[in-house]
This record gives sequence, C-alpha cells and structure tokens, in this order.
Amino acid sequence: MRLWTTSSIVRNLGWFAYWLTLLVLLLFFPVLQGSDAMPEGTGWTILKIALLIGVPLAAFATRRRRALHALTVLALLAGGAMLFALNQGIIRERAGEPDLRVLQRTKQLLSDEQSWNRSSSRDCVEKSPSLTLYCAARQASIEVTGGFRHRRPALQILRHEIKVLWPNKEYEHGMAGFNADADISFSDLKRLLDASIATITSELRS
Repeated sequence: MRLWTTSSIVRNLGWFAYWLTLLVLLLFFPVLQGSDAMPEGTGWTILKIALLIGVPLAAFATRRRRALHALTVLALLAGGAMLFALNQGIIRERAGEPDLRVLQRTKQLLSDEQSWNRSSSRDCVEKSPSLTLYCAARQASIEVTGGFRHRRPALQILRHEIKVLWPNKEYEHGMAGFNADADISFSDLKRLLDASIATITSELRS
C-alpha cells in the first residue's frame, strides 16, 4: 500500500500545476494561433485537428528526457508566439499582388451604399444582396485566390488602417465593429478601402 507523504503530495501537485499551465500555453499559442492563421477548407480542418492533438502529444512524449522536453516546449511556444505576433499585426506579413486584387474586388462588391450591410455579424451568407466589410473581403478572397484566410495581409491591412484612421475607436473585432459603428458613414468605408489599397500599392512598389 502506497503512503502519501506531504512531500509526495506537494511534488504531485507541482507536476499537475506544471502540466495544466503548459497545456493552456500550448493550446493558446501554437494550436489556437496556428489554427487562426490557416485558411478555411476541409483539408485545413484536418490539419487543425492534427495540430490540436500533435502539439500536446509532442510535449508529453518527451517528458522523460528533460533537455529534449525543454527544447520541444520552447520551440513550440516560440513558434506560437511568432504566429501570435503575425495574427495581431505586431509583425506584418508582406502583401502580394493577390492582396491588392482582393481589396480592389472588395471595393467593387461595396460599390454603393445599397450593397453595404451594416451588421456586426461575421457570418457570411452566399449570394446575399448586401455584404458587410468582412464578408465582402471574404468573398473577394475566395474569388481572387480560391480560398479564404482570416489573417491574410489584405485583411490585416484593413484592420491596421482602421486603427490608423480612427485611433480613438476601440473595437473588439476591428472590421465587424467598424462596419456596425453608427458614426461610420459610407464615405468613411470608401476612405478605408482607398487607404488600404494605397498602402498595398506602396508596399508592392518598394
């Protein structure tokens, strides 16, 4: 019969706290940030599931070899931190020609006030007569590139320009909040799209 001493209880609680903390960090950084950076689609969904299973498993499988375990955990967290910085716009992925075409197409889809849906929803309905800024950018991405990536440079530049042009506005979700803001006019929307297109054009020329 095993006797639970004070030291063994403390040791086990310490390991429990370590693995719980590590699991939370791994789920937030490599798993969540990696999933957020991936495009939509069945193949990518499978990869997201593999990421969810594989990341914690990699940390657990190396637990008996401390040096390898430490390197594995550090590599996973470093990769997750890099993805977090990209997703939050702290580090910007360089825009390409497709991103310019995505924003130009977004502007076409929102060519008049009747085509602009002022909802804060990010749920997009196919063949809708009016579109939110987010859904217009999503549809434009699919038309231009064949898929949609939530954090592609075109959308990140839109989010960035919202902060630059309206620095006093604080939205929980940048594009959705901007879209539904009663103080924002259709002229403001066009101003945002023009500024974003100009930013990408300047980047492509540099």
